[in-house]
Amino acid sequence: MLLLPLLAVQCRQDEPDPPTTFASAELRALARFRPGTYWVYRDSATAALDSVWVTQLDSLITESKEQGQVLYRTELITTTVVSSRAAATFSYLITNSCGGDTDDHPLCGAVIRRRLGNDPFGDAPGRAEVLLHPLPVGQPVTQGLSGSILYLYRYPAPLTLGGRAYADVIRATNLYDESEGRATVTYYWAPGFGLVRQRLRRIPGGPYQTWTLVHQRIVQ
Repeated sequence: MLLLPLLAVQCRQDEPDPPTTFASAELRALARFRPGTYWVYRDSATAALDSVWVTQLDSLITESKEQGQVLYRTELITTTVVSSRAAATFSYLITNSCGGDTDDHPLCGAVIRRRLGNDPFGDAPGRAEVLLHPLPVGQPVTQGLSGSILYLYRYPAPLTLGGRAYADVIRATNLYDESEGRATVTYYWAPGFGLVRQRLRRIPGGPYQTWTLVHQRIVQ
C-alpha cells in the first residue's frame, strides 16, 4: 500500500510539460523593436515628415486550458509606438499559434495593429490584422478576415522603395483597416527595418497617401 502514493507522484512527474509556442524569428525581425528605435517617413506628395518612435516593448506567456489542465502556452509580444503625424499611439501585437492547437492552419502567425489601447495585450478599438505568416515566396495570398480582406505578397527579389533596396519584403493590404478608420491600407514590411512604407486610401476610389521610410535607428 505504501507504493501507491509513490506511484502517483511518479506518474505526475512523468507527465510532459505543456509546449510553449514562441514568436518566430521572422516575425520578430519584422515587428519586435525596443525603446530607442525610431523611424522617419516622408509623404511622397507633400514632403511632410512623420516621426514614429517605440515607447514600450512587452512580452507575455498565455496559457490555454481545458478543465483546469494547461494544454499549451503561447508567447505574445507587443511593440508600442507613437506617431507624430497621427498624434496617436499604436501597438503591434505578434501572435503565433504554430505548434499550438492550429497546426494545420498555414498562416499561424500574425501581427495585429491597434490604435489607442491602454492595455498592450487587451482588446482595443481600431484593431486590424496587418501581416500573416508564414508566406510563400512570389505567390499572392488572400485571407478573409472579420469585416475585411487581407491581400499578401512576399517579393522574391529585393524591392527598391525611396531609393533603397530591401530584401524579403512583404506587402500586406487590409481592405478595411480598422486601425485607420476602415481606410484601405497597404503595409510594406522588411526584416530588420519593420514598416518601410505605408499607403492609405481613405475614400474608395480616391488617391493614395504614401509614407516612405527615409531614416531610422533600430534597436532589436
